[in-house]
Amino acid sequence: MSFLDDMSKKITDAGRATAQKGKEVADIAKLRSQISDEQKKAREIYEQIGKRYVEEFGDSPAESFAEDVDAVRLSQDKIEECRKKIAEIKGVVKCPKCGEEAPSGSAFCSACGAKMPEPEPEVVDVDDYEEYDL
Repeated sequence: MSFLDDMSKKITDAGRATAQKGKEVADIAKLRSQISDEQKKAREIYEQIGKRYVEEFGDSPAESFAEDVDAVRLSQDKIEECRKKIAEIKGVVKCPKCGEEAPSGSAFCSACGAKMPEPEPEVVDVDDYEEYDL
């Protein structure tokens, strides 16, 4: 009977060890998830700090930040260019009051009713065309 008792004890001990390992793995996974969540929060806070810095001091940043602020401004300009090209392709303009898109040439915004700005006439450079004798 002692053989069965030893075997039973070993199986019980192995089961407890396995359960303990499983708990440790679950605890570690939970802690790693918490670390990841806190890292995400910290990144978001850093992003907000940077955004506020550029908004408040972008015109006269500290010398150590000048290059980074310039890079941010350059990226913002490129983003705006791309958005304007998208609007041109889609044939829409943004309402100056509410920001919604409206078809180019609309007199009023369909979302808020605000008067839309007059479209600017396209300027043609006459130097781009050759003169023809008729």
